Amino acid sequence: PLRAGPLTLFYEAGSLRRICYGPFEILNRIYVAVREPNWETVPGVLTELQRQVREDSFLIEFQSEHRQDDIHFLWRGSLTGTADGVITFTMEGEARTSFRSNRIGLCVLHPMSLAGQPCQVEHVDGSGQESRFPETIAAREPFLNFRALVYPIAPGVRAGVRLEGAAFNMEDQRNWGDATYKTYSTGLEPFPARVRRGTRLRQSVHVRLLDVLPDSPSIVVLEERLPAIRLTGATRPVPPLGLYLPSRPTMLSTREARRLKVLALTHLRADIDWRQDISVRDQLQLAMDASIVVGAPLELALHLSPAAPRELDALCRAVEELRPRLARWLVFQTDRLVTSKKTLLLAKERLAPLGAPVGAGANAYFAQVNSEHPPAEADFLVYSINPLVHALDNWTLVENSAAFAETVKSARRFWGEKPILVGPITLRKRWNPDATGRERETPPAELPYSVDARQMSLLGAGWLVASLRALIQAGADILTGCETLGWRGVMESEAGSPLPERFPSIPGGVFPLYHVLADLAEMRDGVVEECQSSAPLVVDGFVLRRGTTYRTLVANLTPQVQRVNLPEITGRARLRLLDARNTEFAMREAEEYRAASTVQVTAGAQGLTIELPPFGLARLDWS
Repeated sequence: PLRAGPLTLFYEAGSLRRICYGPFEILNRIYVAVREPNWETVPGVLTELQRQVREDSFLIEFQSEHRQDDIHFLWRGSLTGTADGVITFTMEGEARTSFRSNRIGLCVLHPMSLAGQPCQVEHVDGSGQESRFPETIAAREPFLNFRALVYPIAPGVRAGVRLEGAAFNMEDQRNWGDATYKTYSTGLEPFPARVRRGTRLRQSVHVRLLDVLPDSPSIVVLEERLPAIRLTGATRPVPPLGLYLPSRPTMLSTREARRLKVLALTHLRADIDWRQDISVRDQLQLAMDASIVVGAPLELALHLSPAAPRELDALCRAVEELRPRLARWLVFQTDRLVTSKKTLLLAKERLAPLGAPVGAGANAYFAQVNSEHPPAEADFLVYSINPLVHALDNWTLVENSAAFAETVKSARRFWGEKPILVGPITLRKRWNPDATGRERETPPAELPYSVDARQMSLLGAGWLVASLRALIQAGADILTGCETLGWRGVMESEAGSPLPERFPSIPGGVFPLYHVLADLAEMRDGVVEECQSSAPLVVDGFVLRRGTTYRTLVANLTPQVQRVNLPEITGRARLRLLDARNTEFAMREAEEYRAASTVQVTAGAQGLTIELPPFGLARLDWS
């Protein structure tokens, strides 16, 4: 934690985070990005770190070296905060080799809370523009070629952000599931650009408060209260929720099938891809086998090539022979990111005799369907989502679940009342739709980019709680979660992790997020009672109701103990905690954990207050 006069903020690994004036967030993050030709981030190694931190000011200096394959870029950072409330982030870098890159330079993230707020934009030619931060997710950059922004952040107080060293653009990162707007330098267009050895770069950003009088309080202070989760009075049906099968599904063991049945899945997604080295019929047979033992119909995602008529003929023959239970069809294309009208109509014509609705959209980000709307003839819209496209840290993971709701709300603007399917919902991207060349092979000792060790963690379960609340309350009609099995799934295979030193899971064990889905499954025939957390970056949760029985799931999203108030709970409730003390038991012995008795707790006059251990989860049943 740092202070710059009236401003508070955090330093983290060469970046500045959460620059605030009291409770009002000015900037979410300032950092330097080095991107390789497929848009993957090349991480930096910090050295020569020096810090001078005082009560109301700071100076931090360091060197950051980014090396990967032929990329070698070195920059020095100078981060200062003064007692009069001015923050400056300066980077000076040099390319030590010649390489191709999609982006090098400063990135400034504005928080999603500024949506709809007015701002003054100063362009590089000196002209000004009165505008607003986009409320609906902007498909194109809202501001281009600018060098300064001024915007209100508190009653009577504005913030000024000035950038030097390049022209800057802003994009709406909610397109990719981020809760921010990103300002970035424009020096590497078109990309990937050739960066020559010896190329130097100097950029800086200055942040200051405007309009604060000399005798104004140095910082806005609000009364500290316990985080609370309160009902809003609205309800929504529990949407259909399924999982997806690995690209090459294996035969489920008896225990794996039994555990998946507990989740009461409404569907299993299976991807049918003619580029696979096994026939379409065999792909369908493997998916059918899983569908039968789990007891869930198939959501078949078709990846059609320009040879779609022939591919659909082969698929229809296989379906007529095997007769799988079908929930719906998803139509994608291998040669474009958003389903075309021609391909959709062809698929609907061929698939109509087989039954089940046919949807269209993108097999990747909301960004694609936002910039190119799928054909209106589709029965439903589909896109996938994940929180870790641009950064991988825990704060980003927690912050971005709120942006998931914005994708649904913005989709509703152009899609109307027809169903919206969001899925798969994963921690990392499953594939890279933005790659401009051959993707880098994963070194033997590293996890694939689609795998995240937090999949098996308490934080992963807490993130799922926050994400489900955001998507359901925003009105998503159908949800498809992560994989069924393996290190991208809800439980580990009997064989165990292929890389146990990096993903140390329990062979045959479930992951904590399995219990979140199991708790939801037991209330699937009920409704979701909409709720709000007063501190969603600290604790979050959702409430289910069936008749007069309620179930509240609450997650602590921080590494500190948190007390949370649940004012609607009166009388007695049954409490179950999942935290570091019993997680291994819950993973190894899922059935015994779920059958274990709960603890009775009694609410006071102000409702029920519970204490959650670090990253702990609570389930409360009450009337």
